[in-house]
Amino acid sequence: MEPQFVNVAAFSSKFRTKREIFTFLAVDGEAYLPPFETVTVYFLKDIIQGQKKCKYPYFVLTSAVVSTHAVRHLPVPQYPNLSMEKILDYLSQYEAMHLHMPSERHEIVKLPRAWVINVGASVVGQPFVDWCGERIKTRNTEMARDRNLLIKMDPRLAAAFERSTAVSVANGSAAHMLKAQVSVVVI
Repeated sequence: MEPQFVNVAAFSSKFRTKREIFTFLAVDGEAYLPPFETVTVYFLKDIIQGQKKCKYPYFVLTSAVVSTHAVRHLPVPQYPNLSMEKILDYLSQYEAMHLHMPSERHEIVKLPRAWVINVGASVVGQPFVDWCGERIKTRNTEMARDRNLLIKMDPRLAAAFERSTAVSVANGSAAHMLKAQVSVVVI
């Protein structure tokens, strides 16, 4: 799409402060932005001018633009192998991420971890999700091994365990669900 030009005086008559510009982008523009306190007016200016990308509504979809309603939210635990530094290092290899992040390092470090992860999951997609999943699985396997949380099991029984759909009903809400399914008819 071709850029549109707006008179500076017309723009400043509607939006004078950083808060007003932020609100315009987030509400009217439906842009998925980090919290107000973490962005600078220069980053907002770059978004307005199209030098930086953000999440826009689906009706202006391009290869680097995704709907605010379609932002992929990825829950990532705070493990040492998933630190913000490691996440940013991984995402920096994707050119598309540079279009969505502030240019200055001191601005990037202020961004919330969840916002960076969500933008990474939305822009980079499955490779980033898989990368996070591998690191989560690696950490959980190491913890189970280090804390002796593994049960030595006969291979035949281990296979049966994997196929099993059993759910324990002792001391849990499952017992109450079973009681609710039983109905007594008195004649």
